[in-house]
Amino acid sequence: RDPELISIARKRLERTSAIIHEADAFHFSPPTTFDLIIASGIITVFDDQLKALDQWLSWLSDGGTIILFTHFTEKEIDFII
Repeated sequence: RDPELISIARKRLERTSAIIHEADAFHFSPPTTFDLIIASGIITVFDDQLKALDQWLSWLSDGGTIILFTHFTEKEIDFII
């Protein structure tokens, strides 16, 4: 967690209905499911990317969507959802 980045996000989103959650991805239980999850440049920080993706999928509402994008790494990983 980077307190400076979280502070910037809070400031940029203060006039929106966005809710910022600070939590460990594997121990977070959202109060509701999500229609949309956007994971930008984050999947490669996990040692077990499939475990992270499974966790995120459990947070989706029926018919929900995950938009997952990142920069290329040395790992050969393809996700089909």
